[in-house]
Amino acid sequence: MIQRIQSVYLLAAIVIQVLVFNLPSWIGEIPSNTFPSKKITVHSGYTRIATQETLSSKENIEEKSSPLNTGIIIANSLIILLAIIDVFLFRNRKLQLMISRVLILLTCILIASLFYNNQVSIGLFGTMDHSAIFMPASYLPFVSLVLFFLAGRGINADEKLVRSADRLR
Repeated sequence: MIQRIQSVYLLAAIVIQVLVFNLPSWIGEIPSNTFPSKKITVHSGYTRIATQETLSSKENIEEKSSPLNTGIIIANSLIILLAIIDVFLFRNRKLQLMISRVLILLTCILIASLFYNNQVSIGLFGTMDHSAIFMPASYLPFVSLVLFFLAGRGINADEKLVRSADRLR
């Protein structure tokens, strides 16, 4: 199971998808003429708005969630769950290949949802484009997508190898 390269690809993709949960998608600041300014951190599950009091170094934190964030959490959880199942389906390569293709599709949907959520959040909070900084959680799903593709290629190569060995018997 672990000695197969596609299992390594799938495990790396699982780790990346878990990181997407924990890392922020983007960080921005709402420009304000008066103090305090508000810093916005958008995670995959919620939006955190922190108001920094300049004199008292006390932070007021407000967290908001939207239905789109809930959908992103569900999609990411489903990707992680299916990838874990896919690692242990090494005896049924056809089903493993089908699940890896579903994972590629779900990851594309997650990428589109993350970027749509980021753009909606940027527009909603009125931050300027130059003040919003995209963080690693915005780009990590692309790496995960490539890893799912490579895992699918490895599964397909194993299937071809088994078929050619069956022909020789």
